Amino acid sequence: MAAGLAAGRAAGAGLAARAGGAARAGRAGGPGAPGGPGAPGGAGAGGARAEVAGARWETPVARLVRLRVAGAAGGGGAPAPAPAFAFRAGQSVEVRAPGGLRPVWLSVCSTPRQLRGEGTLDVLVRRSAHPAVEWLLGAGPASGAAELRVGGGVHATAAQARGPMLLVAGGVGVAPLSAILRDAAERWLERSGGGALGTPPLGPGPPAEVAAPAAAAPPPGAPAPPRGAGGGAGAPAGGFRATLLYAAEEPGEHALLGGLGEVVAATGGRVQVRRHVTAAAWEGREGTWGGEWGPVGREHLGRALGELQAGGEPATAFVCGPPAMADGAAEKLAGLGLPPERIRLERWW
Repeated sequence: MAAGLAAGRAAGAGLAARAGGAARAGRAGGPGAPGGPGAPGGAGAGGARAEVAGARWETPVARLVRLRVAGAAGGGGAPAPAPAFAFRAGQSVEVRAPGGLRPVWLSVCSTPRQLRGEGTLDVLVRRSAHPAVEWLLGAGPASGAAELRVGGGVHATAAQARGPMLLVAGGVGVAPLSAILRDAAERWLERSGGGALGTPPLGPGPPAEVAAPAAAAPPPGAPAPPRGAGGGAGAPAGGFRATLLYAAEEPGEHALLGGLGEVVAATGGRVQVRRHVTAAAWEGREGTWGGEWGPVGREHLGRALGELQAGGEPATAFVCGPPAMADGAAEKLAGLGLPPERIRLERWW
């Protein structure tokens, strides 16, 4: 069983959970058990019923499933003034499928804005033999309603989302980090008058690659973005900016690239995505996916932190992935001098 840690600190060779963290147990995109409730939408905040509104395969083993929540804006009824069902970007939901199947905990990969505006939320579901997962992967609009309950998970405070953010994802651990990144970008776009991000479409075909921001028009008054996959040493300094270091075994196992590419393009060089592939068969073939071969190491973390903190503003790191990967990244970040309260950690298996 997985143990989610909202904040990590070095403790000998490992990490210990800090008291008061919004920890959760479970797998980002797979079955698990709940941890402590997170506000809003914890155990006392009520649940909701939802139907599958659409889905698409992001990788050969992971599917994005969109749920339409009853009673939410655009979700089959007039929204309540203070809706009982709400979540923070990065939190998880318990999904109980029709028929009393054993529930599954999944990380939400969409933002609260999508729920408020369209009455939907997205979860990234990794294929498994869990009965609720099998229902989600095979369900359609006429498959009945599931019951939802919001649990814990990592999330960014308002202050953290306004500053530099380093996100480190392994496999389907990208789900909550994608939500955190998109939510922070939406807030920045709202403050800067740079427009709004739409809800990622569920059209047919493989997900889009991460687009280079050089092809996008930056918001008025923003400096021209540098070449490459977004940001880097030439990215705008000050305020919100983010780097996602995203590792997977195979290039085709990088999920949510279409939505990530939209964020990169819309933020004018403030967001970058660096893809890592770890399988030995891909060594020397980096041009295939435009990233780096090998796991995210100390040098990658150090370079990203240096870029993000070049203006003197401290960064906050968010890490989610398999235990060995997540713990290793958190220990390296601590070794690079990042304070414990700025390392937000979630583990899954």
